[in-house]
Amino acid sequence: MVSVVHQADLYRPHQDPDDHWDLACQYALAKLARQTLQGIMMDFPYAGGPGDPDICAIAQMNTICGFNVPYGIGAKAGENASAAANLLLSVLENSSEPVVVHLAGSCVDVALALQARPDLFERHCAALYLHAGAAQDDRQLEYNVA
Repeated sequence: MVSVVHQADLYRPHQDPDDHWDLACQYALAKLARQTLQGIMMDFPYAGGPGDPDICAIAQMNTICGFNVPYGIGAKAGENASAAANLLLSVLENSSEPVVVHLAGSCVDVALALQARPDLFERHCAALYLHAGAAQDDRQLEYNVA
């Protein structure tokens, strides 16, 4: 069984449907016993952004699936620590198996965790899967890339 921490730019009101679909897929894989979902990391809302981190979606998925997956909200601009980074560090430190980190949002909090404890990543991180980029106008950096 693989352990997973999922990171997303999951907002309410909804910014785009893929973030909630990604979250539902992570829970579905856990419900099917294909993975152990250890935590959800969410981006901090940015100035002029779409809204607040959608902790309601996590509560709904926990209720539907009968889980209690913890979450952490990411760093504000300029901060060098966050609840999301601390959640990731805790999962890495306490997991008995290697952890996969699935990123579908900003990389800031994973970078903060890596900077704080590179030893944990070296010993306990199986892989980082980064999903970023855009299929539209390439003259502007996509949010997760920027």
